[in-house]
Amino acid sequence: MSSVEESLFISQFLAAYGSQETKFPSTYVPSGLAPSWTSKRATFERPTKPVKGDVVEGDIEVAIKALKSGEWTVTVAAQGTIANLKEALQVKAGIDAGAQRLVLKGKALVDNKPLSEYGITTGSVVHLFAKAGATLTPTATTPPASASPTSAPASEAVTASTAAAKAPQSTKPAVTSYRGLSEAGTEIVKDAEFWYWLNGQLKERLGSKEDASLMIKGFIGQYRDLIGNAGTRDIENEIKK
Repeated sequence: MSSVEESLFISQFLAAYGSQETKFPSTYVPSGLAPSWTSKRATFERPTKPVKGDVVEGDIEVAIKALKSGEWTVTVAAQGTIANLKEALQVKAGIDAGAQRLVLKGKALVDNKPLSEYGITTGSVVHLFAKAGATLTPTATTPPASASPTSAPASEAVTASTAAAKAPQSTKPAVTSYRGLSEAGTEIVKDAEFWYWLNGQLKERLGSKEDASLMIKGFIGQYRDLIGNAGTRDIENEIKK
């Protein structure tokens, strides 16, 4: 092919190719016409945190429950601290503040933290446990002195002492209710708050939420029959939070 023929062929090819229709995708933007925002990274404002309601003033009533010792309702200032709550319970129930370990939703409450930080308001239920080496035994109160009763007849006193001497002296053995646990231990294990508290202790000690959750699930598996399937699910869902 000569150079003349080659030039003619190229001209004919370009003319034929240029006459064909060109299609572009719907997203095509010609060079130089792109909007300015496409060169910048899109930014979004973070949602603002919900505004808390008005600060509670005055006094609030808080229910405090212990598995064996009982249940009390104490009044404390809404702006007070956990230490104030313990002091109020000491006055109400006679349980030394140093022996108290308060737990809310599996989290141990710190003395110097305000009640509002834990969302404690009127109607809140806080669980009470004994600290290591301490017992939750209410302090006995001495009744006021009253006029001494008249002495009983000597015959009645002798009869009472004789009956007391004949009464059998026996002690109630510890009851093992579930897998070797005592009766008291069984009642504690059945309470979901115990598992929340144990989970909090494990997280604090292990420094890992995942490790604590894994161990709790292993423990719960040993006592699933005692806790129940529904209770087990509730506990497992709570410790995931």
